[in-house]
Amino acid sequence: MPQLVDASAVDDAQVQDIVRTVPGVQSAHAIRSRRVGRVIYIEMHLIVEPTDTQTDHARTEAVEAALEAALGSTRTTIHVETSRDCGL
Repeated sequence: MPQLVDASAVDDAQVQDIVRTVPGVQSAHAIRSRRVGRVIYIEMHLIVEPTDTQTDHARTEAVEAALEAALGSTRTTIHVETSRDCGL
């Protein structure tokens, strides 16, 4: 039944807790998740400390790995924003 009403597959607070374990990641917002079979699809905006593209890319890969380790099979789409861009 949750799939029919498009309920989240993972609580947003749990995703927040996981992403904050990655150094340089401040938070996430606009989190959406859904389960298709055994796979959890997650989309989010990730707020990171301002650095460079290579570091930001490494952070997104670390977030993807942390989500996979905690939740099992996941496919994640991440939109990176720096805290400077968000006014934080």
